[in-house]
Amino acid sequence: MSWLKSYGAISPVIKRLVLAEFFLQLMNTSYFMILNFFLVRHGYEDQLIAQMISYRFLAVMALSLPFGFFIPSRRLLPIFRTAACFIPISSVLILWAAPAQRHELLALGISLFGIATAAVQVIMVPFIMRNESEERRTEAIALHFTTWSVTSFLLGVVSFGSNAFLQEKLPESSVLMFFTALSLIGVVVAFLPMNEKRPDPDQAINFRSYDWAVIARVLAPSVVIGIGAGLTIPFINLFFLHVFSMEYDEFSMMGAISTLFVTIGNMYGPRLKKAYGYRVAITMTQSLAVLALVVLALTEQFKTLAIAFPLAVLCYLLRQPLMNMANPIVASFAMEYVGEKNREITSALQQAFWAGSWFFSTQIFRVLRAGGFSYTTIFLTTAAIYGIGVLWYHILIQKSDVRVDHATPLAS
Repeated sequence: MSWLKSYGAISPVIKRLVLAEFFLQLMNTSYFMILNFFLVRHGYEDQLIAQMISYRFLAVMALSLPFGFFIPSRRLLPIFRTAACFIPISSVLILWAAPAQRHELLALGISLFGIATAAVQVIMVPFIMRNESEERRTEAIALHFTTWSVTSFLLGVVSFGSNAFLQEKLPESSVLMFFTALSLIGVVVAFLPMNEKRPDPDQAINFRSYDWAVIARVLAPSVVIGIGAGLTIPFINLFFLHVFSMEYDEFSMMGAISTLFVTIGNMYGPRLKKAYGYRVAITMTQSLAVLALVVLALTEQFKTLAIAFPLAVLCYLLRQPLMNMANPIVASFAMEYVGEKNREITSALQQAFWAGSWFFSTQIFRVLRAGGFSYTTIFLTTAAIYGIGVLWYHILIQKSDVRVDHATPLAS
């Protein structure tokens, strides 16, 4: 396990910011896993849930691009700290508005929550690129990405374990409020003293100074994959709820097991990239994930058979780590591909286009479900779109000037 030692050399300021992100991410993952169950419990149907969730992506899409122009010449920590404060505030608003059927306040809370969490995500990679040494950047980005998987694992263990211990099912609102309280620790950590390198004063906002053609090339496959992801990822818990009658604690526990594999994959990903290059680390793992999604989609067609549920669970456990282990490698590839002066705007555009893709996809999901289309049809559509995105990455990597050392042997 010598490959783990490289993470110890990451700079202390990055470790501290990732720790703050970890506690904030507890809130984000709990909403990702449980919010749909919470809304169903209060009478929201799939179509209305999709509409409410879409407001989050619409708000992020609208603000990410101007945000990207705003941050290159500014310190990032004050922005991170402000966003951190809004995460628990917006959470409380959501928890009050949904049971009260105050749809306009629920939409506002979800939008604020999306903006705050997106701001944290937009800042993390540029902050790492600005404050971490070149030889440790990939590991630092991978550590940043593991916050999602580790917090998802903890959420599943806590949700399932507490219900088993108490021998009764805790209301979703209680679980969400508990993790809202924990997210306050992230706010406190974010305000601890940290040294941030000052931005280059010459990085003033200049629309023409960016290499837009280069940025467009690296973002195009991400947008395609984002469209596919938006059809499935926000609603896969509804698939297990409606098709296999899975409750939130069971889904969270399944997610915990899956994200344990995601964590291992994210941590090992940089080593895989150094040994075999971007093509294997990105396109091969994502191709296997697409295959798992196809099988998962088909289980709805024979859901009454005994094999359907365990096969669906197995495919879920395989798909998520295979798809997600490439994320830090994709982020590293994108940052290297676009060059130093384009990194902040590229990170912001990734959030904007990803959110835009998900907004577009959630509207499609809403229309398809209202029209009676099955989850099989929706997930197979996702797999086809994923396939286009993976092929696009393969072509981009093949033509890229980004080079890695293929001679490094894998260490145990």
